Amino acid sequence: MKVAISIPDELFEDAEHLVKQLGVSRSKLYARAVSEFVQAHDDQRITDQLNRVYEQNAEVGPEDNAALAAGLDTLRRAEW
Repeated sequence: MKVAISIPDELFEDAEHLVKQLGVSRSKLYARAVSEFVQAHDDQRITDQLNRVYEQNAEVGPEDNAALAAGLDTLRRAEW
């Protein structure tokens, strides 16, 4: 699909430089950028939904706090 967009001149120039550096077409660069942006937002939406489910169903006793903290730390550092 063809799309016309407006972007700041400086951003366009940076993108043109990257096109040459990567050896890809302008269309490929913009498609890849949008795809990564959409994926990042989708990942965050899924994480937010999971967090709401876990918060609603959490019945954690004091003895579980260390395990919960370790698990949350692992999830925060994981690359989704």
